[in-house]
Amino acid sequence: TLRGRIDLSAPDVSPLHKVGSPVTTACKEITTFEVGTPTALFSGKRVYFCLTSCLKAFLDDPYTSCLADEIRKDHG
Repeated sequence: TLRGRIDLSAPDVSPLHKVGSPVTTACKEITTFEVGTPTALFSGKRVYFCLTSCLKAFLDDPYTSCLADEIRKDHG
């Protein structure tokens, strides 16, 4: 499970990408990283989101959100 693997207060051990560079989001889309691109840390790795609403859904309930399985496969 994801329980105990998300620590938003953990030190940022995964730096942000360079502005303008491509990043793969939690839903497997490729987007361009810009200032304000929604992100979270998971298991010490940065996870990018296409939309703020997706990040909010993940943060509200990371263990059962629609992206939980994908993020666990990639970062767990």
